[in-house]
Amino acid sequence: MRIRGMVKLVALVILCNQILTAIFSYACHAIDPNVAPRVVSVFGIASSLMIGFWLEADARRAYRYANEKKLVMGTDASHPMPRIRSDCPKKWLCSGVPSTRRSAVVPSGRPPPTSSGPSSRQ
Repeated sequence: MRIRGMVKLVALVILCNQILTAIFSYACHAIDPNVAPRVVSVFGIASSLMIGFWLEADARRAYRYANEKKLVMGTDASHPMPRIRSDCPKKWLCSGVPSTRRSAVVPSGRPPPTSSGPSSRQ
């Protein structure tokens, strides 16, 4: 399920980037027929990054909303990833974990493991 969500997001970013780059290239060539290809390439890279950041922010917002409305089911031995209920309005955005950062992951109810004290690596 996580891979399907990631594939959808990547496909959406590529599609939007191609459309925006084609429109920008057409507009540039209409204004100046001798426009450098580098200008269009830089626009393509910048628009791809902006679309990616926008989708990541939207996925985080959708996951937070689903978590607040109790649409995210917990994990267990058979489901290591959080499960999203089918009535979630943006399930395709929430289907994978929006981020691998620890700050975006919902903490579990288990206490953290105890350590024997400071390690020698500190």
